[in-house]
Amino acid sequence: MNRRLPRPARLLLRAACTLLALALLYLLAAAALGCVRLNTARPPVAESRITIYLLSNGLHTDIVMPLSNEWFDWRSLLGPQSASLAATHIAIGWGERAFYLETPTWAQARASTALKAISGLGRATLHITYLPHAPPATAHSPALPITPAEYLKLAQGIRPYFQTAPNGLARPIPASAYGETDAFYEAHGRYSLLSTCNTWTNARLRQAGLPAVAWTPFAQPLLQAWRAARADAATVNR
Repeated sequence: MNRRLPRPARLLLRAACTLLALALLYLLAAAALGCVRLNTARPPVAESRITIYLLSNGLHTDIVMPLSNEWFDWRSLLGPQSASLAATHIAIGWGERAFYLETPTWAQARASTALKAISGLGRATLHITYLPHAPPATAHSPALPITPAEYLKLAQGIRPYFQTAPNGLARPIPASAYGETDAFYEAHGRYSLLSTCNTWTNARLRQAGLPAVAWTPFAQPLLQAWRAARADAATVNR
């Protein structure tokens, strides 16, 4: 008896095996490259007037910075709303536009939106959250003192991702905010499996010479790199 599978079934099986192999390769690459810490030779900053934070909910990362200081004023880019709120810091995150706007909570996530996000077909957006004070330094919001030169590199690495109007201000997305203390802005770039919110955060930190990893689509390797940097700094300062 010929037990060979019909051709359509064989094709489906091959496609499933290929997808499984690609998924395993993706996870292996993420695991391997997420362990490669970068900028480990950065001298520890014993005293600094600038502290930034890596804010994470376990899946997504934002970079938290002062709204304004003598080195960079985000209000000059973000427009009138940023000046009208009683905020001292902002959290900046980059991500896929439809997923960001249509899923204010993970409970509202839909498979169709997620598939579009990872396909690379959707546009990107930048999400700004205005904070009344710096977040507490915790395992999910590690703090890092940095130098003015590092801060300028970080701000100058983030700014080009904002789409701007002829007046030089970032272009807000109307009627898109989750509440009164956040805003969405048009952004450059495309979200995909290879370019996630966390790879964007990692690339901005790496570009500024701050603790980062070789590559990661996930939040945990970034958090671990920052915790390790803090531990290294504490060891040196003993």
